[in-house]
Amino acid sequence: AVARRLGLPASSIALVERMVELHLLLPVTATRRDLSDPDVIEEVARSIRDRETLACLHLLAAADGIATGPSAWSDWTAALVEQLVVRVRATLDRDSRNDLADRAMATAREAQRIALIDGGDAERVRAHLAALPMRYATVVPPDVVVGHADLAAAIDGHDLAATVFDADGVTRLLVAARDRPGLLATVAGTVSVNRGSVLEAHAHTRSDGIAVQFLVLAPPDPPEPDWHERLESALHDPVHPDELADAVARRRGYARDPAAAAEVDTHVTIEDTPRATVVELQTRDRPGLLHLAARLFTDLGYDIDSVKASVQGPRVIDTFYVRRRDGRPVDGEAETELELAFLSELGDSGVTGPLNEPSSPPAEP
Repeated sequence: AVARRLGLPASSIALVERMVELHLLLPVTATRRDLSDPDVIEEVARSIRDRETLACLHLLAAADGIATGPSAWSDWTAALVEQLVVRVRATLDRDSRNDLADRAMATAREAQRIALIDGGDAERVRAHLAALPMRYATVVPPDVVVGHADLAAAIDGHDLAATVFDADGVTRLLVAARDRPGLLATVAGTVSVNRGSVLEAHAHTRSDGIAVQFLVLAPPDPPEPDWHERLESALHDPVHPDELADAVARRRGYARDPAAAAEVDTHVTIEDTPRATVVELQTRDRPGLLHLAARLFTDLGYDIDSVKASVQGPRVIDTFYVRRRDGRPVDGEAETELELAFLSELGDSGVTGPLNEPSSPPAEP
């Protein structure tokens, strides 16, 4: 109605209507869904339909996010939205469609080139990629592939190797370790007790049993000197899982805000897809949330492929792509089990476990 009063032509009115209808499609998809999943890209492309609408929505997402504030539009969010736009544009343009195999091959070539430039071992990179499913090379940047290959070669005689660094405006954490249940919970818990938080995580396991993880982190605010080095040191010498859980619980209790808790309910949505089970968790933001969720998944027999976190004020929306360790599909009974487990641990009324511990300052890591 406003567009008609402004005298816009019918084509522009139709575009404005679609922009209003779809204005959150790009940022919500980019921050909550796995952008390596072709079904996700196809679904967004079907909703948008043409390149003009895609370009307008990209600009609108940036303008809307910047106007909302840094929690809605960070360098990390901008990079994810850009990645989504590129892949949707390629899908809309069928003559230059970028399929999974092409992306994986491009990543492999660039990773080997980087290794050679840096005086590294291109053959080590090739062997590393050969030991992983193709999907790995579609979700991690080429420099991360090189970093994982080097870390995996460095864990002989050790259980875990890790490095923390800044790139493309975000803080990255790379981990290589002998695979075991609860590994992601250990990494996420260590990040939490060192006053960081996880924005995104991807986990893969090589055919030789070496697990590699790629995490995007939000460091402490305000910044702390030597934080990267302290986190690396803590990861290389992890504490016992029970002691780590106690430290995370103390930090969680110390940071709890009863007023915010009263405003945010916990909701769990589960969708079974051909590639993985998607579990979307909406709850009050709190330190150590990924650590607690990862422990729950481990206890219930699930492995986590990837995680994305979207923080909206006191609310966080974490999206997990998980698989059952026994390979069975997630049926109605399993969905109910998952939902009840999360509601029991994360609901803010009648909760059990460490959330009920008295508030106290966290121990120094």
